Amino acid sequence: GCLIVSSSSSSLPEIYAADAITFDPKSEESMKQAISHALELNKAQKLNMIKNAKTRSEQFSWKNTAYKTLEVYKQCLLKK
Repeated sequence: GCLIVSSSSSSLPEIYAADAITFDPKSEESMKQAISHALELNKAQKLNMIKNAKTRSEQFSWKNTAYKTLEVYKQCLLKK
């Protein structure tokens, strides 16, 4: 894994929560500050953010999505 520096717009913050360094995509200064912040983190801080992001990413697997979708279909069928 690697450290995440990403836009704070759209649905992205929902995915990476607090495990990424974010910036306003309409602001070059915001992007500059985010990248600078990432470069200033010590090794332990970087590794912790990477570990947390990997753990969080497991919630967004295709297997999990398929399971949740199937559960919704089952609920819809039971209501008929």
